[in-house]
Amino acid sequence: MSLRTLIELVELKTKLASLLPFFIGLLFAKSYFGDFNSKNTVIFLIAMLIFDMATTMLNNLMDFIHAKDSKYQSQVNIVGRAHLNPQHVGWAIISMMTTAAILGIWLTFRTDWLILLAGMACFGIGIFYTFGPLPLSRLPLGEIFSGLTMGFGITFIAAYINILPEQLLHFYQLSTNWFVQINLSALSASAGNRNANCQHC
Repeated sequence: MSLRTLIELVELKTKLASLLPFFIGLLFAKSYFGDFNSKNTVIFLIAMLIFDMATTMLNNLMDFIHAKDSKYQSQVNIVGRAHLNPQHVGWAIISMMTTAAILGIWLTFRTDWLILLAGMACFGIGIFYTFGPLPLSRLPLGEIFSGLTMGFGITFIAAYINILPEQLLHFYQLSTNWFVQINLSALSASAGNRNANCQHC
């Protein structure tokens, strides 16, 4: 597999979507609490990017396997267009996810069990967004799960791993309020869309 094919397979240009909430969490921890742990930050950044690339590869592989249009499968999807072996792509995904998991466990030992729970939740949503008999992407709440992972999960972990233990209680309170506000905003927007649709009924 050439470097150019790998870059397209992992859709490297889309990784900015992961970096933005990462840097928001990092800047929040630094500006609000004055804390920064360079080692934890590097470990999480590498794990996050590896897992993000792995889930993108999984999405492309699932699209290739389940494609009903042979033209899309052979000429549009990168797996078919580059004549990649699906089994080799699958092993690459497993290897990358294993690496990300090992880094996540290391980060858990450097912090605490909450990082393990948050990481497991992000892993679950990332994997089952397109994988399995009923992917999350096909469910009405699929985009909400995805949005919470990208918008809240990454930001929360990036901030949490940089905050000193004695300041965590305050951070718990702030993050809880933040999580509630995000959900209320999402519910309000959803209700507004339903009302707008009803007016046209």
